[in-house]
Amino acid sequence: MTVFQKIARQEIPPGFVSYAVYVLAVEDNAAQAPVHILIVPRRVIPRLDATSRDDAALLGRMLQSAPAIAEKA
Repeated sequence: MTVFQKIARQEIPPGFVSYAVYVLAVEDNAAQAPVHILIVPRRVIPRLDATSRDDAALLGRMLQSAPAIAEKA
C-alpha cells in the first residue's frame, strides 16, 4: 500500500488542503517551496501511463480542482 493510499484511507494524518469524493489535496511534508500541494486521485493509479480512456473524467477533475485548491492555499 502506498503512502497516498494510506492518506486517502485516513490511516496517516495528512495536512489536508482539500478532500473530495474523487480527489484529495495534501501538503507535501518535504516541500522545497513555500507552498507545495499534491493533488492525487482517491482511486489507485500506479503511473500516468497506466491510465485508460476510462480515467479521463477523473484526470479532468484533478486538473479542474487545481485553481480552487491553489486559491485556498
